[in-house]
Amino acid sequence: LHLILNLFEQYGYPGEEELGKHVESLEILLLHFDRDTSNQLLHPHLEKALLKGKIHPVDFAFIKDRHSFYHNETQKYWAWPCVSKGERLPFSEADIPKILALRESIGIYDSGLSQKRKRGWYVLQISFNQ
Repeated sequence: LHLILNLFEQYGYPGEEELGKHVESLEILLLHFDRDTSNQLLHPHLEKALLKGKIHPVDFAFIKDRHSFYHNETQKYWAWPCVSKGERLPFSEADIPKILALRESIGIYDSGLSQKRKRGWYVLQISFNQ
């Protein structure tokens, strides 16, 4: 994956315009780049790609939040699906407008967020209008 990071340094992040439908393969690879759970290596490249329109805002949020989640950090956009046994997820109803505003700040509009209790588990409920 460091080869890909070197290519990003040299040529920038390739979007759908350059890769066509294969851009999904790149995003899946980056999503599972678990050595960067703190988002330190990918963040500068993802941020530039987002600003240039090379990555869809939902994919940006998925990658960032999955890495945060697996680093035991709180998700920023609450885009990565997760559950919690017995305890509510670490956001309240009062936090939802702030989270939705963060989503809108990166280009995710008309999205929804809640958590529902199902058989002793709190389940993250997410909706995106793409």
